[in-house]
Amino acid sequence: MSPVNGCLGLFSGEGILNGQPSIDDLAALQIFLQETDRKFQETDRQIRELGKQIGGLGNKFGSFTEGLALPSMQKILQ
Repeated sequence: MSPVNGCLGLFSGEGILNGQPSIDDLAALQIFLQETDRKFQETDRQIRELGKQIGGLGNKFGSFTEGLALPSMQKILQ
């Protein structure tokens, strides 16, 4: 079994390695590439969402620390 066949599990024969992929091999490859693209898009969406969530937590933490420091600063500056 070729490394390509073993890794992807998509191709019907050794044709893809000798330069003569079958129609079935090409169809399977196209489906595989479409699924891969969909997964990349979903991953990109999840990373953007996670970035927004982390930014929101940073803002909340900043507000929290400002709230802790403000009363002390008012006493010191009076």
